[in-house]
Amino acid sequence: MTPQDFLESVVEAEPRPRLKRRLLTTRDLEEIKKITPTLREGSPRLFRDLRDKGIISYTEYLFLLSILTKPQSGFRIAFNMFDTDGNEKVDKNEFLVIRKLLCGKHRDTEDMSMEKIFSYAWKGKRGLTVDEKYNLKAPAEEQYVDDDQGLQRRHA
Repeated sequence: MTPQDFLESVVEAEPRPRLKRRLLTTRDLEEIKKITPTLREGSPRLFRDLRDKGIISYTEYLFLLSILTKPQSGFRIAFNMFDTDGNEKVDKNEFLVIRKLLCGKHRDTEDMSMEKIFSYAWKGKRGLTVDEKYNLKAPAEEQYVDDDQGLQRRHA
């Protein structure tokens, strides 16, 4: 199925009659892969721009169709299940609960990796670079307070 076919299947009430089915060779598929932009280069007009010069697998078709037909209320309900404190953000602890539910048991090394990710994200959000981290005057334990609202910088 091409992106054009997908758009027509979603928008049109009846599919457009096809006179001849297009069979693709391996070479055709390679050409299509070459012209398909990467995720970073993608745009909201991707399907319109590719038209019949792209390929959608049956699995991708079902996924896209399920996303388009799912009401927004379903996403809101799922999000609210994970946002336990109601602040409309899934924070670190809420994310770790989701991760534990979906991944089952996890090892200490995975926990350490997650701590690193959250630590870098926290520092990046506040503008701290790696160099600044080492130039801090007080030890890290003394600079932050871990309370019921999460890790916060201690103010003097």
